[in-house]
Amino acid sequence: MITLFDQEYIWNLERDSIRSEAFARGASEKQTQVVLNMFRRNMAVEDIADISGSSVEEVKEILKNAAVLH
Repeated sequence: MITLFDQEYIWNLERDSIRSEAFARGASEKQTQVVLNMFRRNMAVEDIADISGSSVEEVKEILKNAAVLH
C-alpha cells in the first residue's frame, strides 16, 4: 500500500513538472513571436524591449536566434 502511495506521489510530481515545463516553453515561444512581429513592423529594439517587458539583451538574443539580427 505504501509503495502504491509513493508511486502515485511520484507520478503526480512528474506530471506537475511536465506541465510547468510546457507552460514555460509556451510562454517563451509566445514572447519570441511577439518580439519577431514587432521587429518585422520596424520597431526599434529598445521599444520592443520596453513593450514586451524583456531586456534589450534578451530581445537581441531572440532576434539573433531567429537569424534576423547579426
